[in-house]
Amino acid sequence: MVQQIDFTKNPDKYVIRILFPNKDKLKGTGFFCHPEGYILTCYHVIESYLNKNKTQVKIFYQGKKYQAEIEKYFENLDIALLKIKEKGFFPYLPLDIYERWKIRDEIFSFGYPKGYFEEPGNSATGVIEGITKIYGVKVHGISDFAMENIKEGYSGAPVWHLRINKVIGLISMKYTSRQAFFVPLGNEFFENCKELREFHDIFERIRLKLAEEAKEKLKEKLKDTEFIPLNLERKVFLRKRNLRKKDLKKEDPKKGCMGANGNLLI
Repeated sequence: MVQQIDFTKNPDKYVIRILFPNKDKLKGTGFFCHPEGYILTCYHVIESYLNKNKTQVKIFYQGKKYQAEIEKYFENLDIALLKIKEKGFFPYLPLDIYERWKIRDEIFSFGYPKGYFEEPGNSATGVIEGITKIYGVKVHGISDFAMENIKEGYSGAPVWHLRINKVIGLISMKYTSRQAFFVPLGNEFFENCKELREFHDIFERIRLKLAEEAKEKLKEKLKDTEFIPLNLERKVFLRKRNLRKKDLKKEDPKKGCMGANGNLLI
């Protein structure tokens, strides 16, 4: 089922806070990307947990604390995938797996910066700029980002593309009061997270559904025709071939091959 949402209207429904490993203070932001509780955030947000050999991350969502398992992380991409331990259906943001965006497109984001907006969260809009590298990580700049109140804690917030209505990356760092960067969700990430690629590949899901529906309709039509369904035709052919092999086992070098019914086989 294709999910149609407007992230700009109710953003806190999809976004979570990530806490420090040894205290209940804000460390960064993350967001649900799958109904079974998968969460995306930046690698550097959960790095302190890895440094302490911890495999579970403390998160805060909708007034409640949870534990999330560190499923995968990619230091070179500055992306980490978590999964909340508690079972349930979580509202999630769709991911763009086809990279259908370009420079100068408009984006929206929502996260939890330290300070005045730490509790309610804060949103920001901006325009995608060109690619560069910071500390070995490929990032895109965001200009016109209204983020005077965006501070530490905003890392990991989703970058929502306003035209295609999907997440295209994660806020990674801030450079000035008007300049920030995000890490894109590219092919390298999805190659290593195929479960997310398959779930968010809407076109492939639609194609498979249409193919299955067409197959069922064809089966129904064949019931009223003289044609033999391919699977039945194949079974008849194999049955005949097996009987032929059994007949050929009864051989007479002088008289030829005798069939099961005693008839001469040429």
